[in-house]
Amino acid sequence: MQVARTLVQMNRSKTLFLALLMLFAAVTPLLASTSAAGPRVTLIDYTIQDLSFGNASVQTESWTQADGTFQEYSIRAVPLEVQATFKQAGESLSSSNAVGYIQIWHPVGVMMDEWSVNLSLIGGQSHIFTTEWTPAAAHSILDDGGNLSGGYIVRGVVDAGLAEEKPINDVFDVNLPIAISYNPMDRGACSSCTQSIGYNNPTFAAIGYEAGGNTADGAGPWRIDNSSASDGTAHWRHSVPGQQYESMANDWLVWGWFIPVGASCNDDPGHGLGYGIQDNDITNLYATVFCRVSMRGYDFVSMQLTTMAYGGLGMNDEVVLGATRSGAPYGGVNLSTAGISGTTNDWTRVIWNMTGGNHATSEFSLGYHFMSDNSGATAGFHLDQWLLFGVQKVPEYTITVDCDNPETGYVVVPADPLPPSLHCFLTNNGYREKSIRITANIDNDTWMNYHSPIRIDSDNIGDHDYSVPLNPLPAGQTTEFWINLTIPSGSNVEDLNWTVNFTDATVGGVKADLNIPLSVAASYSVNIKYVGQNIAASLYPTESGLVKMTLSNSGNQMAYWNLNAFFNRTEWSSQNIRFLDADVNGSQITYMQLQKGEEMDFWAEFTAPDEVGPGLTEVTIVAAGQSPANAQMSKKLTLETPQTHSLVLTPSESVITALADKRTRTVEIDFTNNGNAADRYDLELTSDWRLDARMSQPMTEEIGAFGDSSTVLVVLPMPYGVRADTYYVILKATSQADPTYFVTVQVELIIEDTYLIDVSDLDMTGQTFVGGADSKTASFEVTNNGNGFDEFEISLGIPAGMNAAIIPNEQYNPDSPPSVDKGASINVTVEYSFDEGTNGILKLVVTATSIQSSGSAGDAGEASFQVGSQGWLELTPGEMVVIDGDGWIYANVSVHNRHPTNSQLIRLDVDSEEARKYASVRVKSSDSSFVLDPDLRRTASIKFTLSETQLLNLPENEMVFNITVLATGDDDVASTVVQIKVERDASLLGGDSEAEAESGIGIGTILAFLFGALVSIGLIVVLIQVVRSTNLEEEEISTLTGYQSQLEATYGSVPAAPSIPEAPTVPESSPPLPSTDTVANSAYGGAAPIFEQEVNPTPTPVPESSPPTPVPDSSPPASTPATDLPADAAELPPGGLPNGWTAEQWAHYGHEYREQKGLD
Repeated sequence: MQVARTLVQMNRSKTLFLALLMLFAAVTPLLASTSAAGPRVTLIDYTIQDLSFGNASVQTESWTQADGTFQEYSIRAVPLEVQATFKQAGESLSSSNAVGYIQIWHPVGVMMDEWSVNLSLIGGQSHIFTTEWTPAAAHSILDDGGNLSGGYIVRGVVDAGLAEEKPINDVFDVNLPIAISYNPMDRGACSSCTQSIGYNNPTFAAIGYEAGGNTADGAGPWRIDNSSASDGTAHWRHSVPGQQYESMANDWLVWGWFIPVGASCNDDPGHGLGYGIQDNDITNLYATVFCRVSMRGYDFVSMQLTTMAYGGLGMNDEVVLGATRSGAPYGGVNLSTAGISGTTNDWTRVIWNMTGGNHATSEFSLGYHFMSDNSGATAGFHLDQWLLFGVQKVPEYTITVDCDNPETGYVVVPADPLPPSLHCFLTNNGYREKSIRITANIDNDTWMNYHSPIRIDSDNIGDHDYSVPLNPLPAGQTTEFWINLTIPSGSNVEDLNWTVNFTDATVGGVKADLNIPLSVAASYSVNIKYVGQNIAASLYPTESGLVKMTLSNSGNQMAYWNLNAFFNRTEWSSQNIRFLDADVNGSQITYMQLQKGEEMDFWAEFTAPDEVGPGLTEVTIVAAGQSPANAQMSKKLTLETPQTHSLVLTPSESVITALADKRTRTVEIDFTNNGNAADRYDLELTSDWRLDARMSQPMTEEIGAFGDSSTVLVVLPMPYGVRADTYYVILKATSQADPTYFVTVQVELIIEDTYLIDVSDLDMTGQTFVGGADSKTASFEVTNNGNGFDEFEISLGIPAGMNAAIIPNEQYNPDSPPSVDKGASINVTVEYSFDEGTNGILKLVVTATSIQSSGSAGDAGEASFQVGSQGWLELTPGEMVVIDGDGWIYANVSVHNRHPTNSQLIRLDVDSEEARKYASVRVKSSDSSFVLDPDLRRTASIKFTLSETQLLNLPENEMVFNITVLATGDDDVASTVVQIKVERDASLLGGDSEAEAESGIGIGTILAFLFGALVSIGLIVVLIQVVRSTNLEEEEISTLTGYQSQLEATYGSVPAAPSIPEAPTVPESSPPLPSTDTVANSAYGGAAPIFEQEVNPTPTPVPESSPPTPVPDSSPPASTPATDLPADAAELPPGGLPNGWTAEQWAHYGHEYREQKGLD
């Protein structure tokens, strides 16, 4: 048996060896043949040998590019033959089958037409396949440089199936631009045109209009010239050959077509230009309906019109290749400025690009417009070839979708925390606005039917499900969108397909699609859900609350999940939360077991801490898997702690007893904030308005929470006069954080009977008083500041050197003190004087005592007086002056203001003493009062006047008079004595002059009195008036107002200005005051001028050694140098003092003179 088995095996091996040997023998010749002949030959190789257009009847047009090359093009709506030559370029000796195609592709990416032919060719054999194509839409672009581009893609395709050995040459493309319209301009309608046109053939019609108007007036000058052509056999011109064009032309060559009777311009005759607009003027002119071409610019992406021309125009004339709309010009190219050659038959191409602008959105007609004026003319332009290129908007389109999906697809897990989100851009490649619908799907019906896992976010913000139509997308524009995929919880492990289709939202049809692999892997995952308000719970300190939540096992494996929580505020901790398995009588849990896809509710119990401030607390609930589950999920909740208000107000005193004495009392109010948040409080105080109570501040500072405190003050000014009673002051504190919360506290105020007196002080130090002068009075105001009626007892504290007594007046009589109401006051008059020789500051004290208080209440007022010289004013007398006859003389005194800082208003007076009996003595008017600045000096003059009578009546021939000069200033008083010596010639008396002098009566005296008696009757009226104008010397001035009155008195004593129109007169309302009238106060009173009249009008000569010769007061010098004027006098006019004016008058009335004369 063993030998037999071995023989069988050897027989099988031999058979196998023989089979292999025979196979090798068969293959060996083939290998040898290949090696000897070189590379292996191609048996089947179909290819496209050529693509051509046109035939003997219809051919393509040829365009010359800028570089001299040629570009074929054809015309819209013109049938065109297309020939494809297919060839079997292989070496097979037996025929093989293939299918050949001629395809027309629009540049937007859409195949417009397709023709096929079945091929059966042997190696080297060809086949010509012919078809006819009529372009339905134009696609051609002519740039400004004259280069033609664009066009349809005419494609030859051959498919030999699996037998094809070289598929690389199975496709052959040729671009063929398609123009909108072409016309060689050989025919048309004009006054001299004889060629036949035919209906519905686009051509040109000439029409003329009145210059500057729209009224047709014939065919116009446009005509056909057969002498030459740039294209075809003729061209157009607007002048008669050999002549110049017409003047005042307004003529059109309009593009359109004629239609037969019964037809309408609204019909499309099939020439590719669509409907037209009937032109009534041309229709009437040629008795045939003419339709203007109506170009619809909104149907084209771009459009260029080109023509050929040569020639030129006169100044201000033009030919426009242009458009019209509603009979008005609508843009174009002015051939006059287009750089056209003026050489005969030197044709220049003109290109008008109508792309964009108004032409892109409206309808318009086209033609040539010729206009001229009546100035110079030429033969004009010659025009040929009308060729319109453009890219027509076709309804076909394609889209481009660019998404960021990985090539290998997505790998996801159930409830994937980072699920796929497809971000895409979609571009409309077409020429019209389109609407695209996006539809996304997962090939798992469970997902789609129960979970709605797809959300699309796009420019359609109102739709987000798995199928969304985008908003209409303009041509060439791009839109952005996202497709978001949610992986359902518990999804099984499986491989899926995620498909996205893009279809036309209007007519349907898939424009693009995506197919993305999606793999679901095994995983552990968990999800926590909370359904409720944004604020999960609102808890006051120590308050508890439950929040319901749901835990779901979103993975595809069973797992255990631990529960935990974390807070974002340190006040909260794990002690403030528990997890329960039920909301009622629930047990505390720390983990949960869930099967795949299972979900279960649980509750989180929160207890707010004791001291937790108001605000929001974020708590993160975490579910973490127990091994082997390694997933976890968290959910954030928000807890709210409202603000609690608890404010305690504690006053330092609840009851206060006080007097209404204007002494401020304060009550401290302690604020304690037992709430859980710092707060400020607005303060409002309610009380009797007479208390004038207020808070120390309008609001508190910020008071911290949980027992922090602050203090404010209730301020009680206790004003005078508040009646005795019990008052309540209520403080209200309102929370700024919550104006509805407020707290109040009350303070009781008891005001007792109050007796208060106020005696005013008098500051008389601004005046200076002279000892020995007449007494004066001062008034002291005594006020009852108590809160009831009271009577006052007044007493005086009199310093040495001063005499004072209370004088009864209408308000106060010391013998019967009046009852004074609260808040009222009385004036107490005190008469005072100072002893002669008193100097210094004397203080008088006036004391008032309350009678109702039994003398326990009272007050004292003081008055300080500056008496005598204080050293601030110094008078220095000049040397003794001598007068030896009647007349007047000045004695000088130097006034020095020794005060270092204050200017002083100084008034000078004289006490003539014995001289009053014999002469008139007064202060020079300009020196009676003046202002002297600190540490300045001024020389004042005392005028001593002696009449002849007075001179004769002197008791002695030589007398010395001591004149006391008194100076009263703002800060001081001073006095000095100047001496005036009178010397009389004894011969004036005659006889026993000494006896007469001693007796006091002489002949001169008797004569003077006799003369006075004679004239006294005549002068009595004047005397009475003078007496009436004099008064007793006024009380010494004690204030600045008094000084002003004194100045008025001084000015009033100045002689009136001259009675001329230019000078003002002394107002009648300003009579002189007798206290400063040195004339009235002289020895003769107001009658001094009478007694000072000279008996002898010739003045007695004065020796050279005597002072300047005096003249009577009534005749002062005619003019005074400007340097004699006081510093505050008005500036003199250019010619000096006006005629009739004295320096003294100018010092007082000069300002009024300059104002009337317009000199200021």
